Amino acid sequence: MFELRKEHQEAMSQLTAKFVAMTNELKERNDKLDSIYAEMKSINAEIKLVHNKIESDSSKREEAIKELEVLYKIMDETEEFRDETDKYWEDRINEEIRKRSVTSW
Repeated sequence: MFELRKEHQEAMSQLTAKFVAMTNELKERNDKLDSIYAEMKSINAEIKLVHNKIESDSSKREEAIKELEVLYKIMDETEEFRDETDKYWEDRINEEIRKRSVTSW
């Protein structure tokens, strides 16, 4: 009976040691997972910042494109006005040249 009790105690000691080792390993793995989750949380925050910057830059880009379109429209209108003005003055000069040519003959 003493022998059986001793074997039982040894088996229980071995099981307890294995249980403690497994518990320690599980704790280490949980700590590692917590560290990984914290790192992931930090990375997600950085991703959000970059995403917001991209959205902001895209918005600024769209505004700049709209401003460029307005500027191009103004440039086109100015060019048309300049062409009309040049034509007007060219016609006036040609008319004056014709008048002077006719009167000089």
